[in-house]
Order: sequence, then structure tokens, then C-alpha cells
Amino acid sequence: RAQQDSAFSDETWTDGARARAVPVRIRVPAGAGPWPVVLFSHGLGGSRAGADVWGRAWQASGVLVVHLQHAGSDIDVALRGQSALRNAATAQQLLARVADVGFVIDEILRRHALALPTWSTHDPPHRHGRAFLRRADNAGLGGAALRRAGVLA
Repeated sequence: RAQQDSAFSDETWTDGARARAVPVRIRVPAGAGPWPVVLFSHGLGGSRAGADVWGRAWQASGVLVVHLQHAGSDIDVALRGQSALRNAATAQQLLARVADVGFVIDEILRRHALALPTWSTHDPPHRHGRAFLRRADNAGLGGAALRRAGVLA
């Protein structure tokens, strides 16, 4: 279920091909768009709520921000302790995180093609504009550089 806030919307997108839920926090800037997009990927033990200050700053400067949460290496693992975090720092989790970023890019493109709110020019008045993926980037903590190399290369 989506959680709404004046500054963001929390949603969970499902990658059917991997049977994997990907929680996202979406920050839509003011104005008509199109907006450049930043995908933010948290570090080990983080969540989609991470980097709140950065997300708000990007949003205020006219950037559409999508914060991803990666199951298996997120806050749920951190709550189980240091041993669980060490066990989550695997190549398998890194590949899952790279696939999450690829899925989110594909999902944004799918939503744009279907003219869904926020992502297309046919949005309701409170969410006009669209994501401009020709100007997209990936940011994050920890292995973000490796994920970026795997997805945006």
C-alpha cells in the first residue's frame, strides 16, 4: 500500500520476473517537468527512508528522486544484528541490488508508456510533467558505485 506525504510517496513495486518486492520512496519536484531522475540506493542495512536530506535537496532543486530499498540487505537485516549484516554482504545480494536498479528503470519506462501519473505528460493537475530518463543518474552509499557500473555502463 502507498503511504502519502506532502513531500513524498512510499510505494512497493513488484518485479514479477524475480518475484521480488522493491519498496520505493518517490519525491516529485514542483513544476511542470520534465525532470531529471536520481535513483538513490541505500547502503548495507538501510532503507528507502535513508538520505532524507539529500532527497529533499534534490527534489527542491527540480529532480525527481526514487529511493530504493533492497530486500535481503536492508533495515530488516540490520535489526537482526551485526552477524546478519555480515552475512548479507554477499555477491548474490550485490547482483540482486543491481537487478533492483534495472527493474526500477524499466518500471519507470513502463509507467511512462502507460501514461500513469507522475511519469507521463497526462498527469492530473497536482502531478504534472514526467520523468526525463535521458538525464538519469544513480547515487547511494556503500556499493552504489559498483551498482552504477553494473546498470548504467
